[in-house]
Amino acid sequence: MENKEEKVVTKTSGGVKALLVILILALIGTSGFIVYDKFIAKDNESKSNTKEETKKEEKKESVKKIDETKEYVYDLKSGEYYKIPTINIDSEDAKKMNEEINDFSNYEKRDEVYNPYYKFKYHYFTNNDVISVLLVKSGDGEGSIFYKVFNINKLSGKKLSNEEIIKIKGLTLDEVKTKMLEIYEKINSSSLEKAKNKEYDELNNEIILNVYETNKKNFEELDLENVEFFLNDKKELCVSFKEYQVAGPKMMYVIYNLDTKEIPNYRS
Repeated sequence: MENKEEKVVTKTSGGVKALLVILILALIGTSGFIVYDKFIAKDNESKSNTKEETKKEEKKESVKKIDETKEYVYDLKSGEYYKIPTINIDSEDAKKMNEEINDFSNYEKRDEVYNPYYKFKYHYFTNNDVISVLLVKSGDGEGSIFYKVFNINKLSGKKLSNEEIIKIKGLTLDEVKTKMLEIYEKINSSSLEKAKNKEYDELNNEIILNVYETNKKNFEELDLENVEFFLNDKKELCVSFKEYQVAGPKMMYVIYNLDTKEIPNYRS
């Protein structure tokens, strides 16, 4: 009789243990599902927040025109001998650029100053999101011409540095220096060759070679602070800088097209 009771107790105890194991396993499974579910939900929420932040950032980076009915660059004021542009972008950098344009163009004195011998004009080029504005001011002196360049991203409204412009073309500053020297030597190859062969009189030979050595040294020591780069309508990289001259003014603004290795005419 006692053995039967022991068996019953043992059997009952074993059943309870089995039941406890089942309950524990069920609890673990339920907990894992809850944790997994929460993890997935949190991950989805994180992705959703990231997408929202990206959208906000894109919206923040996309600035508007000041006047939606006009081009990104248009004539602010024009007359017989001048055209003064304004950059039609609603950003702080564009605002500063427009102030510089007005200062450079003698905007306040435009009607008194401009005449057949003193002109102001501009060119502007658009390449994807990049807008380049080239100002051209000519004076009444021999060879008196001045250039000024502005580069801006039309979506962000931010000014683009020289370094950013040459990076668009995949160039380094050293590569730019090499190209500038190549263009100078190509354009002046005939006079340089004659000067080296002493085909001119002694003074002219000396002047030509000295000017060449001076410009060559300037190219080698070139930094991004004393030149201005822009992209033309064919996305060719151009650079504006001051170059020593053999004749005429001591130094004069010139523009090199680093892709075609020529001097483009933006004066007329």
